[in-house]
Amino acid sequence: MATYYSDANMSDPKDHTRVSRIDFSGSSSTRPSVSLSPNVSWGVRWSGFVRPSLAQMYTVHTVLAEEDERVKLWIDNFLVIDQWTSLAGTVPQGTVMFAIIGGFYPVVMEYKQL
Repeated sequence: MATYYSDANMSDPKDHTRVSRIDFSGSSSTRPSVSLSPNVSWGVRWSGFVRPSLAQMYTVHTVLAEEDERVKLWIDNFLVIDQWTSLAGTVPQGTVMFAIIGGFYPVVMEYKQL
């Protein structure tokens, strides 16, 4: 599920959309359907589940294309990536241990463009 906001503080929800994966690189179906100016800050909160095929440690990462992008990622209610206030790198990453094969773990990812 995706909730889009018209501000980077994510206080004014504008749209709710069902998505199967987070990918802004090509598919217009995952882009905001609300009218957002390129010079206006905005945000989105995705929520769903991940189901690992192996019980092991995983490294997860996001790719940020611009210096004005920020991201936070929680998996199983643990903050795995926190690049919300500054841009330390364009590929923030973290690790998470999945102990149960085929288990469903909650995922929440927040993204904002300043």
